[in-house]
Amino acid sequence: MSTTDAISAEANRPVSRGDERTPGASDDPEGIPSPPSTTPSDVPQQAPPPPHIITVIAGLDAKNLRVAFRRIAEDIGSFIDQSEIAAKYNFLFLYNEQSPISESTSNTIYSAASSDFRDRAKPILLLLHTKGGSPVPAYLISRYLKTSTNLGFVVSVPRRAKSAGTLLALGAREIHMGMMSELGPVDPQFRKLPALGLGTALDYIAGVCENHPAAADMLASYLQKTLSIQHLGLYERVSKSATHYAQRLLKRDGLSEVKAVEIAERLVYGYKDHSFAIDCDEIKSILGEEIVKIETPEYQLANQIHQYMEQVNLAYGFFHKKYCSITGRADGLDTNTLEED
Repeated sequence: MSTTDAISAEANRPVSRGDERTPGASDDPEGIPSPPSTTPSDVPQQAPPPPHIITVIAGLDAKNLRVAFRRIAEDIGSFIDQSEIAAKYNFLFLYNEQSPISESTSNTIYSAASSDFRDRAKPILLLLHTKGGSPVPAYLISRYLKTSTNLGFVVSVPRRAKSAGTLLALGAREIHMGMMSELGPVDPQFRKLPALGLGTALDYIAGVCENHPAAADMLASYLQKTLSIQHLGLYERVSKSATHYAQRLLKRDGLSEVKAVEIAERLVYGYKDHSFAIDCDEIKSILGEEIVKIETPEYQLANQIHQYMEQVNLAYGFFHKKYCSITGRADGLDTNTLEED
């Protein structure tokens, strides 16, 4: 008999009473039913994970780069919700190392901080990542956040808050940093050159003239054509203004006015290079451990968001030559043309 015939015969064989089974019955002598079998179609299928943010940005139409903003804001909101400090703060952002702090920045921060989203029983945590900008709006942002409630605000610096960013941070009740975080001197700049550098340059020229008297007339003629006496006074006045702004923001319980002046003058005049990195240990020695906190949950959250934004900007930069910034709340996203180094 062929195999086919054997299968057919078995299928047509009369069922004896010993072969009868109640549906769901088993061969167990106690008659315990076997569990019903399941087919692959009965198993619930998990939804596929969302595409990686780099994939999302890579697929954007160049005319509508804002499509990814909702996803970015949701991801950042998820990071906050999953952190251990989610219920402790109102969260604001000044995350932009491409565009300087400006009046537009202060207006956006003020609008977000004064809106109904904020629980005024909680302090503000400002995630601060900036290369600097104008000292006036930085001062106004810090002053408003400092005085808007009795709880003030804290700052978390995932990588850098330079120049006017450092000035802004001075008004915070606490500054949270990590080993890769840096602040910077508060000396103002003109045309991307430090204002205090003018005095240094003049001192150098005076030394050249002293050592080479024959060159004095030539250098004096050059300076007369390129530099006005008004500029000399202006550069010194703006440096003094930066000192005064820092001094005012540093005023707090437990810090004398004399100490505030000392710190302000050190941050404005104490460094030879505007790009000098003031790391977490150095600023802690200047401001004190009650203000500067290192490797805290506040920093860890800021660092997580910064690492995510690095991926976002890797994609925006590579595929679209754009930079994505956040100002105000987590949904305060914008893009601008990527600056060339």
